[in-house]
Amino acid sequence: MSTVATSDNDQSQSSPKSLEQARLLQPAPADAFVEGRVGFLAEYLEFQLPLHGLTVVDFECGVGNESSELREQLHAKQVIGFDADQEALDVAEHRHFGSRFHTWTADATAIESASIDVVYAVGVLQSRGAEERHEVLQAIYSWLKPGGYVALFENNPCCAWGGCILLEAQWKRKGKRVQQRDARKCVAAAGFECQMVRSLFFFPKLLACLRSLDAWLAPIPAGAQYCVLSKRPE
Repeated sequence: MSTVATSDNDQSQSSPKSLEQARLLQPAPADAFVEGRVGFLAEYLEFQLPLHGLTVVDFECGVGNESSELREQLHAKQVIGFDADQEALDVAEHRHFGSRFHTWTADATAIESASIDVVYAVGVLQSRGAEERHEVLQAIYSWLKPGGYVALFENNPCCAWGGCILLEAQWKRKGKRVQQRDARKCVAAAGFECQMVRSLFFFPKLLACLRSLDAWLAPIPAGAQYCVLSKRPE
């Protein structure tokens, strides 16, 4: 597959433009939601793959807000940030200037087949129609080594209070939220073996003192987001 279309991520613009550009160029600290997603993935992979020397794709990486966390928690030797928005990639590259652990590309063909250990993707299914979802998942499948993993994090349409939690996370992904059962069907149709589906982020900031319970609640499909962890067959 020669190209992979990425979705539009709305970025709020402030005035003057130069101040907004300066803000974007500053490294963004990982928030609780980024740490929660990547931490969940790292905990799972610890028992599946050696967490050293991994090559990871941050799919639709934007300005690279999550790439550093992926590098640190997965102990990756390389994180490839992929996004069709070249301007966003330019910001990401500036933020990580001089890093030997990060590369950035808008070209899907620049990622070699069967060269990737893990693909991390947030909101990939929600922002696409059924046909495009299948094309993207097939591209991800081709990038992964046999036995490699893809982690798809999606907004949960079954979470009644999820909108408040996602607003807190400044989540602006467009599109219709995808049911967990439909997400599982998508990965199966692309040839993946679904390993697990788990929920994340059960409590808003007002109840942040209860967030330590998230791990216990993960099997219940009631979090603001969920993760479909799937594997390319060996």
